[in-house]
Amino acid sequence: MYSFVGYVKARLEQTLQKLGKERLNVGNVAHMHSDQREDLCDPVEIEYITTRELQNSHGSCTGKIRMIVLKGENEASIDLTCPECGFSEKKKEIWKKPFTTNCGRCGFLIKITSLKAEIKKERKAR
Repeated sequence: MYSFVGYVKARLEQTLQKLGKERLNVGNVAHMHSDQREDLCDPVEIEYITTRELQNSHGSCTGKIRMIVLKGENEASIDLTCPECGFSEKKKEIWKKPFTTNCGRCGFLIKITSLKAEIKKERKAR
């Protein structure tokens, strides 16, 4: 098991060292408490990032997924709350589109499709 926040923090520190900077000065970020800055990453290094609400089998939004893929990597760092059983987990998985993963406890299948495809699906259902 790994720490999602720790991973992102380590990558941010590596990026800042490459740039020769001591801290990230973007807007109010420099004035944030160090705990609040832990989730930040240099936007130039991000290939894909999403935060979405997830529906359970009854159609209600009870889960959430946060996913980030950094450039040059083929692994997605995932922060997941299962919509079916409520189990929270952090994990890494191979990233490809469309992305699918399973809950670590109940095995519920979670699919992340493009937002464009989701909008089309909603319009068709109306």
